[in-house]
Amino acid sequence: MFLTLVKAGQFDKAFSFVQKTWAEEKSSKDLEKLFKDYKLKDFALLSSTNVSNVKTEALVALDFGKKKHQAIANVICESWPFKTDAFGDWGVNPDSLLKAVVEEPPVDEQLEALKDKAKELNLDFPADVSKKDIEKLVSEKEEEVKSYNALFEKVKRLGYEPEEGHTPEDNNLEDFIRNKEEEAAASAAKDAGEKPAEEKAKEPKK
Repeated sequence: MFLTLVKAGQFDKAFSFVQKTWAEEKSSKDLEKLFKDYKLKDFALLSSTNVSNVKTEALVALDFGKKKHQAIANVICESWPFKTDAFGDWGVNPDSLLKAVVEEPPVDEQLEALKDKAKELNLDFPADVSKKDIEKLVSEKEEEVKSYNALFEKVKRLGYEPEEGHTPEDNNLEDFIRNKEEEAAASAAKDAGEKPAEEKAKEPKK
């Protein structure tokens, strides 16, 4: 519950779940200040160990966006500050959450942005794809989309509506353009009094 409230930015409510010793002479503002540079995006409880009847250690994975780590959250049962009591109230020591026991590698923002772009382009890629490989995939797909969009606009001007989401091959756009251009050339030749290219080809060579 404590981490859920911290994630939601509800520090007033989260403060009621902190350890009494930590909370002594502090307020929810102090709790908010503690997490000022640690904007919690997500978390997961990995394991929990009852050390004694007044202490539990919870191993949690914390996602702070650019930084991720695992920490052991100390949850203490106290009746008063500095007085543990099995019949007291359980509370989290917030400081323990910011002490990493396992550091995860920093997030490569450029790689994440490329992955997001690849998803937008409906590209499939392995989870462990390298930045170089995904850059190539995205670049090739963007060129394909650019080429298709150019064909799409050209055939629209020629009076044909391709189906959205299809590739040039699906819509036979290149064949359509070629046929239209041949028709236009034949029409222009006819207007100029020239024989169509097909008839010229059939004429015997002199």
